[in-house]
Amino acid sequence: MSFPIEHIETFLKGLGPVGWIVFIALYALAVTFYVPGSLLTLLGGALFGPRLGVLAVLAGAFLGMAGNW
Repeated sequence: MSFPIEHIETFLKGLGPVGWIVFIALYALAVTFYVPGSLLTLLGGALFGPRLGVLAVLAGAFLGMAGNW
């Protein structure tokens, strides 16, 4: 089963400001289930820019690690 990253990008852009929260939740789930996050990290920067992208990635990574703990 293939799920291209473009589908996630289109979905998140369609959500508007709520897409930021959904991205953080998706990133946290990826961290929780040990999915490599490099594509999601790059997607965060592409969607939200370098500053907000870093914040979204860090928030998602922190929540995912806290969930694992």
